[in-house]
Amino acid sequence: MKIKIVVDKRTLVMEVLLKLTNYFTRYSNLNVGFNFQFNKDVENYFEKYKNHKAIKMLQKIIDNTNFCYGAPISLALKLNEDFTYDANKLKEYILEDQLKKDKGLLEFLLETKNFVEDTNFKEFYNQHKNQFNEWIKSVKDRTDDNLIDYLNAFYKEDLKKKYIINLLPLQTNANYGSRIGNRSYCNLGVKIGKDGKVYFLGEYQAWLLHHEFSHPIINPLTDKYFDYNKMPKLPAEVITILINSAYGEGCTYVKEQVVRATDIIYGKHIWGRKISEEERIKKEAALGFIHTRRVLKALKKYQKQNEPMSTYYPKILEEFYKPLTEKDYDVSLLKK
Repeated sequence: MKIKIVVDKRTLVMEVLLKLTNYFTRYSNLNVGFNFQFNKDVENYFEKYKNHKAIKMLQKIIDNTNFCYGAPISLALKLNEDFTYDANKLKEYILEDQLKKDKGLLEFLLETKNFVEDTNFKEFYNQHKNQFNEWIKSVKDRTDDNLIDYLNAFYKEDLKKKYIINLLPLQTNANYGSRIGNRSYCNLGVKIGKDGKVYFLGEYQAWLLHHEFSHPIINPLTDKYFDYNKMPKLPAEVITILINSAYGEGCTYVKEQVVRATDIIYGKHIWGRKISEEERIKKEAALGFIHTRRVLKALKKYQKQNEPMSTYYPKILEEFYKPLTEKDYDVSLLKK
């Protein structure tokens, strides 16, 4: 397969560390049931280590920074396979500025390796390897390699990336896209019921993989070209909705908005008439993504050009610098 599927040791360690803090209480939307036996196994094995220095350090970080959602997973993937870290690999990390200001995150990374050794994490991982292989096979059977060909064609260049689906068993309601060097990760929350069966999202899974594999393409282009000072401020009611959904304004909003617009085009590609473009635009606007119609129009224009996204992208961003009008969104449709 062109897409590799794994349960990465580094992100699993991060998830275990998070579970031993109050993280999943604070962000209760990330784990909405499922994986009952695996959660129990984690609790039984690691409970005695809840006072480990790494846990105390992580709790302090959670309490004092925006170390949440994709940030912990992306940081874990920056680690070497032996849980050491190379400072050069931490460049372009989403909280890179935080790393420079606060040495606590770097000290926590050093202590993470001690946690792995003190808990004999390798033993826990090996005990569950057969289970992980079952999950991997289930995902593999439902994954279409043609997505990679589509991405190369849509962005008009051979992206020369390794595509990896990384399963997150302790975050059943979360998915994150990460770019580490030439590797693009779709960090996918996996759901296992009480019957031991893996639950999937049907056709929605194809859309989800497209979404998360697009972020490592769109995000660095946004970081490179987006000028926050040129963008008119979003309406207050829209900002409230975005913040409540773990998004914000500015660069974060732009990245998510562009990817969501590309999702609509991909949806039409795989589902045809089964997806209503106008209905999708209204749904996105209700979620706070009020530039959907504009960006979608710009993307369709891009598709007709003989230019890769890597150089065309500034033209897409022009849509965010224009003043908003009543045609862009209906306040009555905004999600309350």
